[in-house]
Order: sequence, then structure tokens, then C-alpha cells
Amino acid sequence: MKRIFSSPVFPLLAGACLRMLLVLKFPAGSGDTVIYEQLATNWLKHGKYAMDIAGLPVPVDLRMPGYPAFLALVYALTGRTGESARLAVMLAQVLVDLACCVVIAALAALLVSLCSRQANRQRAFLVGLWLAALCPFTANYVAVPLTEVWATFLTAVALLLLVMVAAEVRAEGPEWPRREWFAGKGIGGRLPWWARRGCGRLIPPRDSPAAGDNHDSAGSLDVVARGNEAFRSIGRAHGLRLRPAAHALDCAECHQPS
Repeated sequence: MKRIFSSPVFPLLAGACLRMLLVLKFPAGSGDTVIYEQLATNWLKHGKYAMDIAGLPVPVDLRMPGYPAFLALVYALTGRTGESARLAVMLAQVLVDLACCVVIAALAALLVSLCSRQANRQRAFLVGLWLAALCPFTANYVAVPLTEVWATFLTAVALLLLVMVAAEVRAEGPEWPRREWFAGKGIGGRLPWWARRGCGRLIPPRDSPAAGDNHDSAGSLDVVARGNEAFRSIGRAHGLRLRPAAHALDCAECHQPS
């Protein structure tokens, strides 16, 4: 029994069984599912971030493009679109959610190590992994094609990057990695927002302790700004315009208000 609870393989197996049960026995849909499917299908077939209006693909800005991009990738790999590809989408979401469990466990271990250097990081990792893998309130989202699985995963990644920045600032050592951490945080902080507009952007302010108190902190936060701009450039490359003031998504040829 001790061997079962001390290995990370078993909580992942238990989490996989729980999620497969939900996918095979309790699959579900939503009104937003059809919207995402149409956006992904038209993006893949016509190269337009559009919905079918009066029989024509019309560019819209109803939803963030992260999840439709994921659906378009699944459609391209399976050769199916829409409702016929939902099982493949849900199976892919099972893998993403299990990866999220690992990220949450790593976050728990890192937070414990920040609180106390004598803390057992391995035990914190295993406890966090078991709790995340068997949590039904997040696992049930794998059985419906919606953004929640990706939003949870990307939020966990952004939080992990934020804690890694805090750990790097706190550590006594060379300062050269700090700019690289902030560059990753600048991009990582945007990831949840790219999948779901309701997600916040996790970026430390200039006067926060995570920014540090040395002369290089301002330069590090400039790297954050460059990371944000690099992330926005991805949207512009796909014909999308990200307004920095309102953080809203517009389409260059959008005819439908949102």
C-alpha cells in the first residue's frame, strides 16, 4: 500500500480511469461547443476565423482563438470535424488535464519549498498529484468540448512560472537567469487569457517583491513587456488585433459585434 501512494504513476492511472469513465459514460455538449466547432472548422477549411452566417463564413470575434486552434489541430490529425470528432477532442482533453495535474503537483512542491527548506517536496508533490487527479470538479470538464480544461491547465502553468520567478528572486545566486524567467513569465502570463477571456494575466507589477530591488529589475520587467508584445504579435500574424487598453479581441474584417 505504501508503494502505491509513494509512486506518481498510480495517481495518474487513477485520474486517467476517472476521466475515461466520464468521457465514455457521461459525454456532454454545450451551446458554446457549436460555436467553437464552427470557428475551428472554418479556420481549418477556409483559413478564416469565422462562423457560418447565411451559408457563408463570416469573420467574428465571439471567442478567443486558443480553443478553436486546439480543435482545428485535432480535426487536422483525425480528418473529422464537428460532432464526429468530439470523442477525439475529449480524449485529447484527458491528456491535457492529466498534464495539468502534474503541473499542480509541481506547484505544490515548489510552494512548500518556499515556505520551508526542510519541507518534504516529494510528499507535497504526491499529495498535490493525488488531490488534482481525483478532483471531480475539474475532471468532469474533460467530457465536454469547452475551454475549461485548457484554461485550467494554462492558469496552472502561469502560476507555476510566477512562483518560479519568486523562487529565483529569493535565491542567493547569480542574477543572470532572472531576465530569462521574466521573459517566460511575460509570455506565460498571457496563456490563460489566450484560451479564455475571463482568465486574468498573471504578471508581477513593477513595484512588487517579485520584481526584485536591484538595478536590473526594471530591465527584467521590460523583458516581460516584450514577452507580452511577442504574444500579441501571434494574434496579428493570424489577422487578429489585440487592443492593449481593453484587452479585447478584434478581427480585421469583423462584421458581427460581440
